[in-house]
Amino acid sequence: EELRSKLQEASRLLGIDEILRKYCGDKATEFFRVSDPIHSIRLVDYITTKYACPSVLSDVLYLCNAFTHLSAMDYCSVLLQRTMESLSAPSDVVECIDMLQDIYEENKELGERVAARVCVFCANSMRSDFKLFTCDESRQRHYEVHCVAAIEICRMASIKSPVCNTWKSEISLYAGAKHKTWATLLREFQRLLGLQKEFDICISLFQLRRRHKSDALAVALVKDALKDLEKMTDRVGSSLRIRLNKSKRALSLLFHDVDASVVSSKWCKAVGHVACKLVSINRGEMSMLLLENAGVLDETHNPTAYQAIIMVVLALCSKAANTNNLDVQQESAMRSIILANSLLQEHALVFCPAVLLPYMVFLGNLVDVVTQIILRFDCGVGEQMETFKRKLLYASKERLSLLEKNPDKYHMTTLRRDNASIILHPSWHYGDGLLLPPNNTLLECMTYCKEILSPKLRQNNFVMLGIHNFLEDRGAYYLSLRMLKNASTVTYCYHFNESLLHHQVEVLQGIALKLAERSLGGSGTGNMSGKIDHEMAVALLLTLPIKVAFKAYKRCLPSAISNRDYERVIALANVGSRASGTTCVNESINSCFSKLTWRNQTTFSDQCQQLSKKAFWWHVLQQLGVKFSPSQFDDDECYKGKKVEYINSLIFDVVRLTSQFIQDVMVMQSLTNDFCKAFDLDCNLAIEKHIEFLLSMPDKIDNNDMQILAFEIMDVRQNIESCCHGVQKLLQCLPNVKSRSTILRNCLIAMEKID
Repeated sequence: EELRSKLQEASRLLGIDEILRKYCGDKATEFFRVSDPIHSIRLVDYITTKYACPSVLSDVLYLCNAFTHLSAMDYCSVLLQRTMESLSAPSDVVECIDMLQDIYEENKELGERVAARVCVFCANSMRSDFKLFTCDESRQRHYEVHCVAAIEICRMASIKSPVCNTWKSEISLYAGAKHKTWATLLREFQRLLGLQKEFDICISLFQLRRRHKSDALAVALVKDALKDLEKMTDRVGSSLRIRLNKSKRALSLLFHDVDASVVSSKWCKAVGHVACKLVSINRGEMSMLLLENAGVLDETHNPTAYQAIIMVVLALCSKAANTNNLDVQQESAMRSIILANSLLQEHALVFCPAVLLPYMVFLGNLVDVVTQIILRFDCGVGEQMETFKRKLLYASKERLSLLEKNPDKYHMTTLRRDNASIILHPSWHYGDGLLLPPNNTLLECMTYCKEILSPKLRQNNFVMLGIHNFLEDRGAYYLSLRMLKNASTVTYCYHFNESLLHHQVEVLQGIALKLAERSLGGSGTGNMSGKIDHEMAVALLLTLPIKVAFKAYKRCLPSAISNRDYERVIALANVGSRASGTTCVNESINSCFSKLTWRNQTTFSDQCQQLSKKAFWWHVLQQLGVKFSPSQFDDDECYKGKKVEYINSLIFDVVRLTSQFIQDVMVMQSLTNDFCKAFDLDCNLAIEKHIEFLLSMPDKIDNNDMQILAFEIMDVRQNIESCCHGVQKLLQCLPNVKSRSTILRNCLIAMEKID
């Protein structure tokens, strides 16, 4: 045993001597002391710098076995690290892998420990001293080499030992890792390499695991997609979409091991942040383009996407509120309001959570009424903004059509829209006064919005009511009413002020009175359409005090009658009937409706029905061409006899002119009978007048007058046979022989006078 021990020691010393001479020369043996630990440490450390030597690994392992104080794991790791530092290209990593392969063949446990140590080195060398999107080629190459080396080491280690048993010695390697396996570590380094090669993003392994500054990285990715976009003139949207999809893939690599909803939320949050920044620098349309092409508007059930949209809406409103008198800034403010309205109407209100619905409805109404005011601007500004709004609406419809084609992809199961255009009733009023001056109106609107949303509303109670006078002076009553509605909502909910509410009621009654007159067709003064909106007229009259409503109603009648607009008179009469509680439906509906109408107005209701009946026959007489005076139809008892005598005088003209259009005697007689019944006249009188007409002489015709020639063709009296049959039928309708003989005798006397 003693001899064997001496031989082993001699062999050890000879091996050390050989290695010493190989790397340090013969003279080094004179100074090297085997018994001095520092000498052995310096020797093996020096040898690891000679990584180009083919036998360097075996020499390092030999020295580590020869000296018990030298760690084979430490110096093998150092050797691999120094070899790795010398590599100039990722393809040269094969040298390190060959060394690691030799270590595994020598000792599997040692190979696993060395692999773990080298991975720690690679991870540490990829620390966050690299900047995002760096252009430093040397740093990029250095990062890529270490990342590729770590990937190949992990791949070999996962084959040799799938489960790493030595990670406890390398705490930093598994810090933050979900699964302590080589396969997991391999995928992490592959993600790092993908981020570096595809997106020029260099982050460390520990930043990847902890997602350090992930929000900042997401924002940086979105901003990178927007670089140099303004220089493009064609297909900006498609180019931006391609860039944003690439950036989103980078974010997916960063959050590869989490649920897809987390990635989507991070992405929407970053896009919303960047879009708000764009709004702040007067690039609202670019922010809309970003939201659309980033897919935020398609994330219909993502709360973060909804928050991003609301952030942009608030940013647009804030930007518009801070405008000044410069024309450029005012145009930008108008576009911001229209953009905010589009986002609210198309997305924020449609997919609003129940908790936020009251706030979004209020904000949506406020922004929408300001948008309507902007569209009423003069000097061509309103037309420009209308074109811009239609452009947004067209883009929204295009996007919606794509969503409906893929409902499962975008969770679009309930949202459906009809692309058919809206057809308004011809009697509805959709105009609202004169066009508005752009500059003054916009400033008034912004002042109103800031005051209505201000927490100091109580100190400025009457400031927000100033816009009503501004709008009413230009006839924009509907817009003023919508403004008042928003102000009243805030007043009732937050700041109950009796004096302010009283003033708002006065303003409301003034607006309702003007709108009632407009819905009734106008009182004869001002620029009125003459059209009557029945439903709005009744509703507005019922909102007014009854005395004020009566005055407004009565002011509209004379102009309609004097202009002989009898259809309008009929409509006015029907409006009065409905307001007084008279309807044409069954009693159950009538009883419910009467609770809302004027009470104890039976006389007024009867007058409206009589007016409606007279206006109907006035319209018929007008169409027939009968000359008459409406004032002769007065129901005053003092003139009742004159009224009957005057209406009787019209019957012959009614028969004469009706015969031009109606050839059937009995049909024509039915019309004249209805005329007599409407005014409580004797129906036999209509028959007698008809017989007198048929037995009278036709008018003389001038052949040169074509109009009279046309009348000759239509005159039924030219046909003797037809007149004979007609008179026989009419005579049968008279009650007795005496009346028949009397009318025939009168006709003969009239004929004799003509002869």
